[in-house]
Amino acid sequence: MEVSLVGKKALVGGSSKGIGFGIAKQLAESGASVCLMARDVKKMKEIVQTLPSTNSQEHSYLVVDFSDFNSFKNIIEDYLNENQIDILINNTQGVPAGNSLSKSIDDYQKAFDVLFKCVVHTSSLAI
Repeated sequence: MEVSLVGKKALVGGSSKGIGFGIAKQLAESGASVCLMARDVKKMKEIVQTLPSTNSQEHSYLVVDFSDFNSFKNIIEDYLNENQIDILINNTQGVPAGNSLSKSIDDYQKAFDVLFKCVVHTSSLAI
């Protein structure tokens, strides 16, 4: 099934690797302009250059650290005050990689707090 997202703008969290990168790539392949969000500016610059733009898409990126909520809040508010988006992918970091049994309750609580704050704030601004 082919889906056309030509003329749509997508904001994709955690998009410098993994699931976020895969989603960003697929959205661009479907015609959307994609704004990446992640910490790794070098990686995002490379990705923006390689994303398909056969439909005159304008890809961009935001350097954000989801674990620094105050900084994230300022960056995302500025961006969404200036840009309208059609698609929001709230993909943020989780608990550190490794054996889940070796993680503490605090590790899971920190991951939940980051996810919850960023997702709720970004979603409320985007609506």
